[in-house]
Amino acid sequence: MNASFTVYERETGRIVRDGNCPGAWVALQAGEGEGAVEGSYSADAHYIPAGVPTPRPAMPCIRDGAHFSGLPVPCAVDIDGKRYECADGVADLKFPLPGVYQVRISAWPYLDWVGEVESGN
Repeated sequence: MNASFTVYERETGRIVRDGNCPGAWVALQAGEGEGAVEGSYSADAHYIPAGVPTPRPAMPCIRDGAHFSGLPVPCAVDIDGKRYECADGVADLKFPLPGVYQVRISAWPYLDWVGEVESGN
């Protein structure tokens, strides 16, 4: 009987692929440095730390306008597609022109924070 499987990186829990195979072959789907679990899990919503499928946690941050604090260290802040590395848990966004900017904050294993920041410059 076929079974769905999900393969993940053992070090990070990051999901790398999924598929279907005979149930007895699930463990054989993992390569070097990988693990495999039975079941289909979305990389967008889950990770697999220590072999346990787990929902990815929400991005921990406190937002006050264009100021973000409590961010994971390190993280990345993308503003209109341009990436900036953040190494101190605080991002005080400054913009050259007034307008609305698309912002994405990323740090594994957290779900990305995505939103708009308006600058009145």
